[in-house]
Amino acid sequence: KWSILNNNQYDGHVKKYCSNIDYGCIDNKTLLDSKDDAANANWGGDWRMPTVFEQEELLAYCTYTFMSLNGVKVFKLTSKENGKSIFLPAAGYRWNESSYTKGILLQYWSVSLSEEISNRAYFFNIQEENLVIEIGYRCGGMSIRPVLAK
Repeated sequence: KWSILNNNQYDGHVKKYCSNIDYGCIDNKTLLDSKDDAANANWGGDWRMPTVFEQEELLAYCTYTFMSLNGVKVFKLTSKENGKSIFLPAAGYRWNESSYTKGILLQYWSVSLSEEISNRAYFFNIQEENLVIEIGYRCGGMSIRPVLAK
């Protein structure tokens, strides 16, 4: 469980998914279990969040466009192989009780956890033409894009 300190920083102690004694009890897990995967918890069945490798693959094998669709700013990714597209809304992110960068920033969690910093996980961050894979605090509120397990 996370505890919030007065300066809005987290104490960083984790009870699961830990590879560094400085952050809690070591279990060396680098992927979320299905019961802790937001896509699986909300959609069930074979739905899950993508791995960081799958996110990197998506960015590498697609062309992309930032556009407006029915009045919503979205990021359109189109496969270079088959021409199929997916649309990711620019939902921004949540921190504590507040929302930020809605309509500007796309941040989507992966199921992959940082091996170096146990209280963080990988996500892709898209703002206009800038696409990067980053690590962020696992307690932050970002979007997910469910995928079907193979």
